[in-house]
Amino acid sequence: MTTRPKEAARLTILREAAGVSRRELADRLNTSYQQIHRLETGERRLSPDWIRRIARVIGVREEALLSDGPVVDAFLAGAPSGGVSARSATGATLLPVFGRRGRSCEGMLRLDGDAVQYIDRPRSLDRAPAAYAVFVHDTSMEPRYSPGQVVLVNPARPVTPGCYVVARFPGADGVALGAVRRLVAQAEGVVLTETLNPLVQHRDAEDMMAALHRVVGALDV
Repeated sequence: MTTRPKEAARLTILREAAGVSRRELADRLNTSYQQIHRLETGERRLSPDWIRRIARVIGVREEALLSDGPVVDAFLAGAPSGGVSARSATGATLLPVFGRRGRSCEGMLRLDGDAVQYIDRPRSLDRAPAAYAVFVHDTSMEPRYSPGQVVLVNPARPVTPGCYVVARFPGADGVALGAVRRLVAQAEGVVLTETLNPLVQHRDAEDMMAALHRVVGALDV
């Protein structure tokens, strides 16, 4: 019988103490629910990079994820439940922007890791803690979205046929990949999406896709 690593169990304890669900933690880290499950069960090692990123989200000291100290002492002074929100000089909450070009899959964006940059959070997303944004790098979604635009994403909004989405896929190296597309249909375990320029339809098995997150707008930055 495999013993669950101590740091994996500690992660679960601190995440729950912060009032953050596995799904919410995955969304804030721009990774999949399955990835968080693997970290908490010990199927994947809690590397220094994961420790740094998770600690920042749930508002604990990095070393607290590896220690057996009291839970109350793990949290950063003044950290609100659910982690620390970055703020700009004006006091506005910041929104992370992801979207480095993926090397392992043509046309895909890397959606894990550190943000490419931060922008002031639009007021429409004030009550969407899992919201994020991605850069558009190519012309595949013109005329809707053009290179250089920042696409705003709210994972909490339901997706419906005809809406624009970030289709997320697990990458071979454990890093989430994604692409901005238009949702055509979901039926019988299949997700049908399309790019606009040229008009190409993509047919993916639903169980091979990490998530569909709804696009709610775009900015030029």
